[in-house]
Amino acid sequence: MVSINILLFEDDPVDRIKVEIMVSEMISDRYEYHLIRVVDQLDDLLAYLKTNRVDLILSDIFIQKKAVGIELLKSLKQSTIPIILLTNSHEKEIFLQAQHQRSVHYLIKPFHQFSLHSIIEQTLDANLASKRYSFLDRNYLYLSHKTGQYKQVFFEEIVFVEAERTHCFIHTIGKKFVLKISLTKLLLDKLDTSFIRIHNKYAVNKQYIKQFENDTVQLIGSSCLPIGRSYKNIVTNFIKNK
Repeated sequence: MVSINILLFEDDPVDRIKVEIMVSEMISDRYEYHLIRVVDQLDDLLAYLKTNRVDLILSDIFIQKKAVGIELLKSLKQSTIPIILLTNSHEKEIFLQAQHQRSVHYLIKPFHQFSLHSIIEQTLDANLASKRYSFLDRNYLYLSHKTGQYKQVFFEEIVFVEAERTHCFIHTIGKKFVLKISLTKLLLDKLDTSFIRIHNKYAVNKQYIKQFENDTVQLIGSSCLPIGRSYKNIVTNFIKNK
């Protein structure tokens, strides 16, 4: 079962409680939903995304009687995080504005729990399929080296990734590149399933794993990295299914 982190953008306290109850009940046999954050300010939402993994956003269109949901779509136009709009509005113009920004699912309030779960599952399935097709076409990153020049680095060249505050250092054999992005967003939006996160600071390319020893991962090329306590289950499952 896939764990899904959901962020809710809603300012109506009654609707917030309703959605929280609907999401918390287990219905899907493929996805396990976790409502990890509820915000009512766009700035708070965007700041949270910079440092946290969010798999889906449920957003009202009107926040404090302003179409802030449309501003959200504009702000995340280049993001791959799927968004579902929840609204009381039946205005055609609002619907067209939303679809003009990016393709999103639209759910009119009041809605039933089954309707919400159904549209969430459809959205996640479509997003996952889209990522798979994307990864078939893109298996590299453009990365900056010390000289300031950019180089095309294929996923298979990357040994491990090291996070440092707002940047990630991408280590290949013999070279080190830097990218201004959080490790969470890098794994979610840029890299594919070749990589496994083993620590808050580290993710490794599975093909370079030499062996596991106690609380460390030994990589080809002599690098030895720690396994974080909260990632031990992920590593253990990987070893079992290897």
